[in-house]
Amino acid sequence: MKKYIAASIIVVTTALVSAAVVNKRNDNIKICHSEVVWIKDNGTPDGISLKSKMSILTSNDNQGRINVYGYIKDKDATYRLDRAIYFNYQPVDKKGNYAVNFTSSSITTSDNTPDDLFSNFIQLEQDKIKYYVNITKMEDNIYILKDEAYSSFTCHVEK
Repeated sequence: MKKYIAASIIVVTTALVSAAVVNKRNDNIKICHSEVVWIKDNGTPDGISLKSKMSILTSNDNQGRINVYGYIKDKDATYRLDRAIYFNYQPVDKKGNYAVNFTSSSITTSDNTPDDLFSNFIQLEQDKIKYYVNITKMEDNIYILKDEAYSSFTCHVEK
């Protein structure tokens, strides 16, 4: 009888450990790469332009990070952009619409973009702004991300 109890405990323990390992593997991070050019009107002929490479990392716990590497040009000044922007997201419906809240950022020492200039493109948590994004799958691993202002860009997801 003790053998059956011991065997049952071993089987249950093995099943629980296996389930935990499988669930851990399912909590994978998806990485999406893109290059973007955004121009914001500021009353000058050229506006403020942001040109960068982006990597968007998302996890199953509805959190993510955007790594932005490029530059912002305002009038005759060009600023280096190299930062990570953290966010959380929630699905709004089953049609690919999400509410996104940018929560914080991490700025590298090579980034010399003033925060007030960068906030023309993305505003962080202190403003309590929710952005609404639609994600549409075009092909295997290719997605279009579009916001409510109808700016959009394509993104290639790593497998």
